Amino acid sequence: MTPAAWRDDLDALQFCLPEHGGLCLVHRLAFRTFVGSEPARDTCLGFFLEHEAAFLSAARLKIARQAIEPGRNLHLNSRDIRRAINGETSGGAGKVCRVLGG
Repeated sequence: MTPAAWRDDLDALQFCLPEHGGLCLVHRLAFRTFVGSEPARDTCLGFFLEHEAAFLSAARLKIARQAIEPGRNLHLNSRDIRRAINGETSGGAGKVCRVLGG
């Protein structure tokens, strides 16, 4: 079981991947997709515990996809978590932004 904590100062869930060393944060609003429009702190923590393996997988996929260096913190959004819950292992391509000439 991965220790998770709620950060009131960030309104986010925090956990650590021991093999990476950085903190992983999931803002409370990222949980809306899964638990309702105004997710409470305890509801978010409960959802994390229920789907802990998916959260860890989502973090590992994001680290690999974005080549996040060991010890650096990262943020998961609802898309990252949904992909992992659905068993998607490729992580999908990140959003690509085009810069338009003016």
